[in-house]
Amino acid sequence: MNVVDQINRWLLSRRGNKRTAPTVNLGPAGLTVHSNDRETSIPWDEINRIVVLTADAYVPTDFRLMVIQWGDGEILEINEEMPVWSSLVTTLERFLPGSTASHKWMLEIQANPKTPVTIYRRATTTSPAS
Repeated sequence: MNVVDQINRWLLSRRGNKRTAPTVNLGPAGLTVHSNDRETSIPWDEINRIVVLTADAYVPTDFRLMVIQWGDGEILEINEEMPVWSSLVTTLERFLPGSTASHKWMLEIQANPKTPVTIYRRATTTSPAS
């Protein structure tokens, strides 16, 4: 790791409040989030929407961020600095059929860095008219 990367990591670790970043694990049943001595399970079938974007980190380069909406509007943010990022990016299509392929959305956020891209939206079912 070069000096610029070390400085960027240090700056990223200092942005925002001083909360400890959650640890996120990926499995066949869904995501498990460990944060502040709590464990939260997010089943794949409860994920409603996933948006990716490039966030301004006030450092020489921006970083990618994935915002996962699940349950009743709860939000989980995962950034590319988190250990789960790579495995989540490469396996989303398998666990969430209908999600946009990673090679497509990565190109899209590179081309339009300030525009959020919805890569997954759960299909809603409508009840037939009576």
